[in-house]
Parts: sequence; C-alpha cells; structure tokens
Amino acid sequence: MGKLALTRIDARLIHGQIASKWSKVLNISKIVIVDDETAHDDFMKQFFEMAGVPGVKTLIYGVEEGAKRWVEDSFGDGNIIAIFKDVDSAQRAYNAGFDYPSLDIGQVPGGTLDRMNIIGSVNLNSEEIKKLRELKISGVDVYFQSLPEPEDKPHELDMVLNKLKL
Repeated sequence: MGKLALTRIDARLIHGQIASKWSKVLNISKIVIVDDETAHDDFMKQFFEMAGVPGVKTLIYGVEEGAKRWVEDSFGDGNIIAIFKDVDSAQRAYNAGFDYPSLDIGQVPGGTLDRMNIIGSVNLNSEEIKKLRELKISGVDVYFQSLPEPEDKPHELDMVLNKLKL
C-alpha cells in the first residue's frame, strides 16, 4: 500500500523543487499528477512522464480516476507525492474519496483581478479560500510550504488568513 509523503497543489506540477528537493528529502518512489486537463493531453502526459525525476515513476490521472485509484490501492507501493494543479481539483478529488490527511499549497499563480497574494507564490480568489477552509473543516491539515528546508517552515491556513484578515 502506498504512503502519501506529500499532497500538494502546484500549478507547475513537476518542476525543479519537486525533482531536486521534495522527492529526495521524502525518498519518493512515485509522483502522481491528478489533473483532468493533463490526463487528457497526450503531449503533456508524455512530457511529464519523460521529464520526471530519474528513478521515480510518474502516473497521471484525471480527478475522478485518481480518487478511484487511491480508494482501490493507494496508488500501489512506496512513498508518493500527489500533485494537483489547482484548488478545485484537490477538493473534487477529496470529495470523491481521495482522503489525503494534509495539503501543501505550493504555488498558485495570480494574473487575474479576483486573485490576491496570500503568501509567497500563492495567489487565491475568494472561492478557492472557501474550498480550502472546507477541506480544513473536513479534517485536512492545510498549510503553505515552498521547500522542505528548516528555514522554510510550514504556515498553517488559518494563521495566514487571519494575519491577512480574510
């Protein structure tokens, strides 16, 4: 049975921080991308499978399929990083049975007027904040952490939102 070492929202999916930092610190054997758009794009699937971390298997599922696979066999054996591209996908997967215990919000881009900078490279709109609060109420430990380094401590959702008066 697989062990979720990290569940993360990161619009970049697999990138340098995942490859060079998180996967090594957490001794990852598998990265699972759970994203409808990527799962249905043959070019992007091939790109992420080829550009993945050496020695680490990359699996790509849509949200419903990812939740189903988690319920069936926890994505198989080994230490796993599960990555969602956005808050909506993370919440939909959770509601479909992918009952991850914690969720790291790593990177969510800005670029639209309804988004506000929350912390670092995380920009959320009011609907995404609401969804993260719902996950928190459901028992998910929601936090923000860019890197697995001592100087980059996790910041809890409520603490960050209270500081911003949101």
